Order: sequence, then C-alpha cells, then structure tokens
Amino acid sequence: MSGRLADVLPLSPAQEGLLFHALYGGDDAYVVQARFAIDGQADPARLRAALESLLDRHPNLRACFRHKGLDRPVQLVPHRVRLPWTEVDPPSEAELERMLEADRLRPFDVTRPPLVRATLVGRRELVLTMHHLLVDGWSMPILAGELATLYAGDGVLPPAPAYKDYLTWLHAQDGERALAEWRAALADLPGPTLVRPGAVAASLRQEVVELELTRERSEAVRRRAREAGVTLNTLVQAAWGQVLGRMTGRDDVVFGAVVSGRPPEVPGVESMAGLFINALPVRVRTGEPLSRLQDEQSRLTPYHHVRLADVQRGTGELFDTLLAFENYPRDGLSSPGIRLTDVHDATHYPLTVTVVAGERLWLRLGHRADLFTRAEAEAVAERLVTALESDELPPAESHRLLVTWNDTARPETAGSVPERFAAQAARTPDAVAVEHGGHALTYAELDARSDRVAARLAIEPETPVAVLMERSPDLVVALLAVLKAGGCYVPLDPGQPPARLEWLLADSGARVVLTSLDESGGPAFEGPPLRRDAAAYVMYTSGSTGTPKGVVVTHANILELAADRRFAGHRRVLLHSPHTFDAATYELWVPLLNGGTVVVAPPGPLRPDTIAGARLSAVWLTAELFRALTDLAPDALATVPEVWAGGDVLAPDTVRRAARHGVQVVNGYGPTETTTFATSHRVGPEPGTGSVPIGRPLDNTRVYVLDPRLRPAPAGTVGELYVAGTGLARGYLGRPGPTAERFVADPFGGPGERMYRTGDLARWTFDGELEFAGRADGQVKIRGYRIEPGEVEAALESCPDVRRAVVITASLGGAVRLVAYVVTDAIERVREQAAARLPQHLLPARYIPLDRLPLTAHGKVDRAALPAPEAPSVTVTEPATPREKELCGLFAQVLGGEAGADTDFFDAGGDSLLAMRLTAAIEAEIGIRTSIAALFEAPTPAKLAVRLDRTAPELDLSPLLTLRAEGDRAPLFCVHPGRGIGWSYTALLPHLTPGRPVYALQSPVLQAGVHTLPGGMRELAEEYLARVRAVRPDGPYLLLGHSFGGLLAYEMAARLREDGQEVGLVASLDAVPWPPGFEAEPAGLEQEALTILLRTRTLHPYAQPGPLERARVFAAVRDSEGPLSGMDDAGLSAVADTVAGHLRLAVTYRPPPYDGTVLLFSATAQPGGLGSAVKTERWSPARVRVHELDCGHSDLLRPGSAAEIAGVLEPILREW
Repeated sequence: MSGRLADVLPLSPAQEGLLFHALYGGDDAYVVQARFAIDGQADPARLRAALESLLDRHPNLRACFRHKGLDRPVQLVPHRVRLPWTEVDPPSEAELERMLEADRLRPFDVTRPPLVRATLVGRRELVLTMHHLLVDGWSMPILAGELATLYAGDGVLPPAPAYKDYLTWLHAQDGERALAEWRAALADLPGPTLVRPGAVAASLRQEVVELELTRERSEAVRRRAREAGVTLNTLVQAAWGQVLGRMTGRDDVVFGAVVSGRPPEVPGVESMAGLFINALPVRVRTGEPLSRLQDEQSRLTPYHHVRLADVQRGTGELFDTLLAFENYPRDGLSSPGIRLTDVHDATHYPLTVTVVAGERLWLRLGHRADLFTRAEAEAVAERLVTALESDELPPAESHRLLVTWNDTARPETAGSVPERFAAQAARTPDAVAVEHGGHALTYAELDARSDRVAARLAIEPETPVAVLMERSPDLVVALLAVLKAGGCYVPLDPGQPPARLEWLLADSGARVVLTSLDESGGPAFEGPPLRRDAAAYVMYTSGSTGTPKGVVVTHANILELAADRRFAGHRRVLLHSPHTFDAATYELWVPLLNGGTVVVAPPGPLRPDTIAGARLSAVWLTAELFRALTDLAPDALATVPEVWAGGDVLAPDTVRRAARHGVQVVNGYGPTETTTFATSHRVGPEPGTGSVPIGRPLDNTRVYVLDPRLRPAPAGTVGELYVAGTGLARGYLGRPGPTAERFVADPFGGPGERMYRTGDLARWTFDGELEFAGRADGQVKIRGYRIEPGEVEAALESCPDVRRAVVITASLGGAVRLVAYVVTDAIERVREQAAARLPQHLLPARYIPLDRLPLTAHGKVDRAALPAPEAPSVTVTEPATPREKELCGLFAQVLGGEAGADTDFFDAGGDSLLAMRLTAAIEAEIGIRTSIAALFEAPTPAKLAVRLDRTAPELDLSPLLTLRAEGDRAPLFCVHPGRGIGWSYTALLPHLTPGRPVYALQSPVLQAGVHTLPGGMRELAEEYLARVRAVRPDGPYLLLGHSFGGLLAYEMAARLREDGQEVGLVASLDAVPWPPGFEAEPAGLEQEALTILLRTRTLHPYAQPGPLERARVFAAVRDSEGPLSGMDDAGLSAVADTVAGHLRLAVTYRPPPYDGTVLLFSATAQPGGLGSAVKTERWSPARVRVHELDCGHSDLLRPGSAAEIAGVLEPILREW
C-alpha cells in the first residue's frame, strides 16, 4: 500500500457476503474480467494513465478489506495505488483463451490493494480484472464510458459521485423494520429450495450455457408479460420458480435474485461505480397470479439493503440458485476509441441465471461444473426458455421422457397360459419341463398329470383355488392344473399361522384347497375356453394399513412377462422362492412357456451348492440373499450366466464384489401389481460407486416419473414412479377403493389405459436409465429439509464397514430425527465415514448397531420389528480438554451467550459475519490460523478442537510423510506430483477406511535443499522404493500417484513385479505417458516448472502474466502461506530445478511391461485436455480401467473429487 490512508469505509451487505466467500478458503469465484476493444494500435502509456486516473476518480476502486481484530470488517482506501500492468502478445486465439482463463483463476488477496489488474493484449485489447467486491454489472458501462473519455483526452469529466455517500445512506436505514418485512414475506415457507443440497465448495469452476431467443419468441414473451399486467422481470422470476418447482417437486419455492440496490434517495447513484447489488430471496408459489408476485416484490423494494445473512438468520441457507435480470443503462458499451465487449463473472452457486432484456432476450446459465454436467445445464436452460412461454417442459424433453425412453412395443402374445403351454408341449413333448433331485418331468408328463388334476377340480371360470403346498414338482403340477380348469390359484404358505390362513381363505373366497394331488382316473380332460384377461392367480401383499391386499393377475400378464426378450436365454431357472412371492411367477412361467426347465430347489434355505450344481441359465435372488451368497460363495453365482436380484435396494458394494468374481448381475425392479418385473438394469463388468440403477422398462411396458400434478418430472429430478403397459394387474380383489386409488387413468396412453402408482420415488438419468430414490410415503421433513431416508441408507451402505443399513424417522427429545440401524462391527467408524459422505442435514441423530436386520418371510426388511431407539439425554456437554475450554469461551464471546463443547456454531445463530470474527479470534487468542471452511466442517468446540490439535502433515517436508500412522492393513503409498509435495493426498483421508496407514512420498529436495535426479525413471523408482521397503519390506503394495506421480508409481510397480512382489493397486490420477518423439525444450521446461512452483502458494496472486522470472516467482512464493514460503532463493532454485527434472523424466518416459491393471482416474473437464480414449491408448500395452471425473487436472484432490476417488478405491483396498 503506497501512501497513507485516504479513508476507512464500512461494507455494504453484498460486500460482507463476498468477503465471506473470499475468506472461506479454496477458490474464490467472485472475479470479474472485462474485455475492451481498442480502435487502432493502443498507446500503452496513455492507456495506463487513463486507468490510473479512473482509480483516482473512484476511491473505492482502490480499496482493500480487513476484518481481524474488528467487530465488523472495513474497507481501507489508500491515497494512491500502483496498478499491476502487463503487456502480452499471445501467438493464437487459443493461447489467449488459455491466458484469460488462467487470469480468472488467479485469486486476489483481498487484504492488499489494489484488487484490480490490467493486461494489454497485442496493443488491440485491454483486459481489466477486478474483484467483485469493487464493482457490479451496472458499474461496467459507467467505467467503460469514463475510460474512453480519459484515454481520448478530449473531454472533461464531471466529478464522480462518491460511493461513500451510498454507504452513509445505507447505514442510516432502519434494519429492524426491514427484517420484519422480510420475515413476513417468508412466513410459513416450507423450507429451503436446494437443487444440490449439501454441496460443498469443491471446484468453483463455472461453465456457461448461453441461449438467445429469436425476435419473434422474444416479442411473444414480452406480450405474455403485458397481457398479465406485469414487468418482464416478474415473468422471468415466475418462470424460474416454475423450473425450480419441477426440479425439486415443490409448489412453494425460493431462490436468490440480484437486485440493483441503487436507492433513488442517494443523489447521483445512477452514475456511481461500486458494488450496490444485493442477493435476496424471491418466493414463488405454484399457481399464484403473476400480479401477486409483482406486488410482493414491489413491497419489498425499499428493503433491498438488508444483509442476506440477516434474512437467513434462524433458517439457514434458503436457496442455492441465483437469478439476475439485467436491464441497466448500457451507454458505455459503444464509446469511440474503447468499447466494452465482454464481461465474465461467476458465483459460488450451483446454478446462476442471467437474463438480459435486449431486443432479443439473451439467457446465460452459469453452472458449477462439479455439480451439473453440460447436458444437465443445457436441459435446465431449455426448461427456462419454455417456462417463459408456457407451463410445460420443452417438447423435446417431454418426448424423450414419455416416448423415446418408453419405446418398448412388440406384438402382444395371444391366448392363455394353458394354450401357450399346450403348444409348447406339442412341440417338445420329451423335453424336460421340471427337474428335482435327479428326477425329471417331461412336457408330455407334466401336461398329462396336470390334465388329470384339472379334471378332478371341476370348477367355474375364475374360481379361486387355494394351493397350500410345499415347494416340489407337485406344486408345479397343481398350479398348472388350476389354470387349465379355468380357475385362479391363491398360493398359501403352510408355515403361516392358522389364523392368517383362515383370513386369507375367507378374503379370497377360496372354497377349494389343494394340499396334495388327486390324479385318479377320470374322463378325458377338455379344458374350458379361457379369455386372455381372465384371472390367473391372486397373490397377497402387505398393505399400508396392515391388512393384506390380494393382487389379481391375469393370463395376459403372465404371457407378456414370459415373452419378454430379456428372458430369451433363461432356459433353466431355479424355483426356490416361496410360491406366495411374485418372484415365483418368473421362476415358473418364464421357462415353462418357452420350452425351458424349472429346476425345483430342495426344501429349506437355498444353498450355494444347489446353484453351482444345477447348470442354471438364470436365477432370481432377493437383495438380502444376493448379498449373503456374494459374501459366502461368489464362485457359485459365477456359474450362472445371469443373476437377477432385487425386491429391495441392491447394495452397490455387493454388486461390485460380485462383478469382480465374474457374476453378471441384473437389477430387476417391479411391484407385484406389475407382474414381478417392470424394469431391469444389466450391470456392466466394472460397476460404478453410486447406486445401482433399476434401468429401463420391459417389453410393452411404460414407466413415468411424475410430479404431484401428474406432470413428467424433468430428467435428474425425483418424482413418483408410475408403471403402465401389459404387465398391469387387474387390481385388488374385492377392494374397489384401493384399486381406484392405485390403478389410475394413464394421461399419456390410449383411451381406457391405466397406470399403476407404485409409491416409489425415482429419477431419470440423462442416459435414459431409472434410479430408485426411496419411497414416497417415507419422505420426511426435518429442520425444513425434505429428506428421503433411502438416500441416507444408500450412502451408509457405501461405507466399507457397513454390511446393511436401514434408516427410519423417530421422535427423539420431542423432535423428529433420523435413526440408522446398521449391521456393522465398527459403529464409530461408520459415524466418521457417514460424516465424510453426507451433508449435515442428512446425518442420522442415532446409530444403532445390529448383528442382522429382521426380515419378512419374503426376504425384505421387517421395519416394524426394528428395536425402538431410546431418547437421548438433553444436557450441555462440558469441555473435556483445555483446547475445548478455550474454544467454548470464544464461541460464547462471539455468539453472545453460553456455549458448551457440543454447541453447533451455526445452529446457535452464527452467520457469515460472525464466522469471520470467530476465525480471527481463534488466530488472535490461540495463535492458530484456521479457515471459515474448517468451521463449517467442524462447527462445535469439540470437533474444532480435534481439528486444531491434529498433527498437521503440512508442517512436514520429509521424503516419506506419514499421513496416517495407525492401522494394520496394507499401507497406501501416494507418490507426489511434479512439484514434489504430497500434502494434497490428505484430501483422501476422510474417505478412506480407518485402520489403513497412508504415506506420501515427497521429493528429497524439499528437506535437504539439494537433490540430484537420476537419469531415468527406473533409477528414481528404485530410490523411492528403498523408502517404501523401509516401512513395508514385502507386499502386497498399494501405489497411487497424481500427474507425474502416476508415472512414477507405475514404474515402481513394474520394478516390484520384476522382483516377484505382489502389487494390489496402481492408481494413476490423470497421469498419461507422453507420445514417442516429443522433445522438451529447456526454456519450456523452465516456464512450466515455475508455473507449477507458483501453485504451491495458497493466498496471494501472481500478477505478472507472460514469461516467468525466477526472482519474481520466488518472491511471490515466499510472500504467501504455502509450504515453501520459508525457503531462500537457493532452496527454491533447487526445487525449481527438480521440478523441471521431473518434467524431463516424464516427457522421455516409456512405460515398461506390467502384468497388472492401471486404474486411471481421467479428469474430463480440463480445458484443452486429452480424451479418456486417448489417455488409455497412451498407456498401451498396459491394461487400463478408466474412471472419469468431471473436473480439471488440478482439481482431482479437491474435496468432491477426492471423495469420488476414494469411493472407487475402497472396494479394491478392502481386498488387501
């Protein structure tokens, strides 16, 4: 800072919010980059002088920001500042874009002025980069016009209105009255509207989707607003609310809107340059008149000056999307001499919508690349454009959801089940139809026996016949005989209590009960004619009221299931399910109606040797049975070409373990009401880490994901799942009310067609696959958040120590909370793992360990039999350590009340401003620097004490850095990237199972200050392996490396295999061998090495684009808080030489043969990066398994990506 201070100013509400994000830690999204075209060749000296005159005119543009030791932050305005100025001449447009992106990603240190830098590009374009703390969009045309006048030098500008006048007005306003108005506007809001709940600030890199409406469509939108008597801004707000409502399934939503914040009471406010805008909530209710929305927003206009943190006090985060409607004056965009051509900015929100009201409406959707894919963002943008015109989804998306992804038609199967069986028996009379214990029934024998039994029945059409028999060939004969006789069978379990059997007999109306077969002689059987829609069986399912409901399934339903093309190869199918369970429909009729064999399992529980010895072509298993057999006998499952599993959510970890043993898994989904299956998903050979999709609809089946108003839910959005098509049962026996409630008219089908309301929640992926998302009747609201316990269950089951989990809601201490029942031997580790995977609002309040989960007779979880949770005692925990006591005192001081060790800072009223004060107080009183991000991750004194007292690997530059010492499992060795430092691997620790040591290999130059690199990668690998063997003399070895470290890890693995050692893992984080023939120039290596060195800094920008110089780079590294800040020039020079050496080794490296698999994590969002296919080819001839991550190369070890990487690693690591 040059000269003395000119002023000390308070902050506006928006500045306080942006300062919070700048100090939060990690990336700072709020950088504004403006591009100006210059007529002719620019005069650099005159242009620089014009810019400095601009800073002289507007003192607030010279400001920096301080908060430590202060009750409220301030902005300091020096008399003068030196504007950072750079001149570059990039050789191509692509290189210019790369430089511009690098400039946007270069952070400002907001405590040091100026927060402005200028770059002259080829004397034809000016790039002015500023922190958003200084300016808003309205200011840019003002600054552009003044800059043009100052550069031309042929005009006199009037004195600039002072931003200070606005701040003075602002701080004289009645804050309490304003907050009262906002509280009234948000009264009874059902909760926050979050499109990505719990999203952390991982990579804040934003990508953009832009759309421009035609003049005709733009005019149509304006005409719609005029006809409704509202402004275009109001229509845009309503449209965005409509889009959010469809995305979240809510009819009362809230989002952030950017308001100009320029009060007309302040003279000259329209000509001021500075940050006036504010982000405040807009509430939109489905179906409300547009005029009501406009009136409410008009009433709130005088109160646009309040802090968002104050509005959200007591409610927490209300929204995570932002809407900006821009119609401010644009006079400076066409000034002669210098013209403003582009402004690039971003926010931290997952979605930011900007609508510019020009002659043609222009829409810009910024999206966090780590949270939304390009396809998802494009879909959201199209929905908004459509919402401006109507209440529907875009036609293309509607067609995809309703037609394209339901294109399952094939000719329907004619006849009845007996007719189809008779035709098969006539074709293959001697083929084996039923096999059991070494005995077989041919189709002819089964036909004859069932004829004899049917002849004895002598019943009327659709007469219910109870079949009370154990699993056996006789059971198959009995069921076929009932159908031949024209009846419908009612399967009953002999093991059920007599009272229940009596109830089922009475409810079904069954007067005939088959307990054994009477095949005595009689007249030749002539079966009655059967309608295709005649009842075939009545199967009872549990009802939500506790009363079972009988589902009436027709012959047509069975025929359609058996004719599905997915089952063409299911020739030998095991009948082992209880015949009272709808899976028996598949096990029996799919093989029998297609010329296959029903293999009847022996009595009792299913044994692995039964599967292994039956020469099956397919088998059906419940989710629990599938899990048990995968644990006990995966090789038995691998003998079956297809293993269908379902009936409950499939655990992803179980599916991955089965796939690794060569098991082909198919996830089958379908309620009894849709005849066993409605959808299926065939799992690939390398399943991902997320939930297993339930897939696509079966033949002649349609599936819809609908919102509460029966409209298609957009792709990626959870809605209720409905099923239509030929598998739909007739309804519930004798229950017209429940039938009408669940079997409803299909609004998308033909006349008279119905669809079944499953009560399940699901979402479409953008690839046209369905994902199960829990039960609609299980969705609860806790602390204002809508929560689906199934989502929490899925996250818990992805934890390595969890074998099974069920989550319910219960009243604990008078409040509704989540309770998790977990089958595990390590409940405390599960708590830690859950905290690393789930946002705070999804964490269970209680964890109850169980040896096993109670199951129903059909193998589903019996939730009613779970033990009741005990209510926790309500006490304030006293601090247990001196550090906790210190922090309790600081919490109490900042919050203004008593604080215990378990006091949650944010639940107790902490906000962004108080968070800044607390972190500053911790540094001042305890002497430990921490971040606001750390406070969010550890919001209680007890948790924060652990974090502050934890030995920080950042303090260690040793060649073998211990990241985690405890544990007796095989250690994971992480090899440093090109810069030589291994600290970034700490991001993996929260997501890796405790009990496994983790080490980082770092370059010896960091500690020794000197290191001579060997001439090749082989020699370097041997040097590093000496350190590895000192910790672990023998294998198995687990190796991982990022960038250069991935190449070195591979070489180390090859050397270990050459020595006969076992290598369990070689993981490469976006490391790719260079192509042959590439030569690196020394000057290029030097520049890249210095660029890498700059990335070791944490806070301060390096404002010198163009060729890097060692002296300046070393000064920037020392003037930071990075790991190398304490090194002198000699040490940094040695590090730079070593980094350049690593680059040289990487360029010349040719991977040797290796007999294992390389697990390649490919960063797919790196600008100008290679595609995954090219990366895989570069590793040839090594075997490569690719896992793609939607992030940049340098973002791989940020929190979000690190969690995903660990999720892929964990199943592999567990085997060692």
